[in-house]
Amino acid sequence: MAKQVWFPVLSDGGDSGTVNRGRLRDGQEVAVKRLKPGRRGAEDAFGTELAILAPLRHDHIVRLLGRCAEAGERVVVTAYASNGSLRDHMHGRRASPSSSPVTASWEAGVRALLGVARTVEHLHRRAVPLVIHRGVASSNVLLDAAWAPRLTSFGAAVWRAAGVESQPVEPVPGAAAGGYADPE
Repeated sequence: MAKQVWFPVLSDGGDSGTVNRGRLRDGQEVAVKRLKPGRRGAEDAFGTELAILAPLRHDHIVRLLGRCAEAGERVVVTAYASNGSLRDHMHGRRASPSSSPVTASWEAGVRALLGVARTVEHLHRRAVPLVIHRGVASSNVLLDAAWAPRLTSFGAAVWRAAGVESQPVEPVPGAAAGGYADPE
C-alpha cells in the first residue's frame, strides 16, 4: 500500500500533492507523485494522466513505471529526472543560471528546446491516439542525467481524433485562470 512507504520530498506540489524520490528494488531511482486526497479534479487528472501516459513511448516523455489507486491513495511512479525542471535552471532555483549547462551553453539550450518541440510534434502528429498536452511549460519539462528533456504532467491532456486539424477544447474545470491555452 502506497501510504506505508515514505520517500524524501523533492517538490511540494501545492494543492495537487507532493513529488517524492524513491528507489525500486533493482536500484532504479524513481519519482513518486502522490496526489492530495479530496482535491477538486484530482481523480479526473489522475485517470487522465494514467490513460494518456501509459501507452506513450518517446525519448523525451517521462516514462510511467507504476501507479497505485487504492484506499484513497493516488500515486503515479515515473522514471526519475535527476537534473530538475527546465524552469529551475532558467530561473536559478536549482543552480546559478550561468553554471547550468542548459542556460550557460546556447547549444545545450537549443538542444533542450528542440527535444520539447519534437515531443509536441510527436504527440500531435504520430502518437496513437494523437495527444494535446495542454500544459507544456518549463516547469513540466524535466531534465534527466544526460540533460535530455522529458515532458511530464499529462493530467490536463486530451486525445485528438486523427485527421482533425482543429477541434474545440473546453477549459479544464478547476484549472488556474490566466494561463496560456493553446488554441488547438
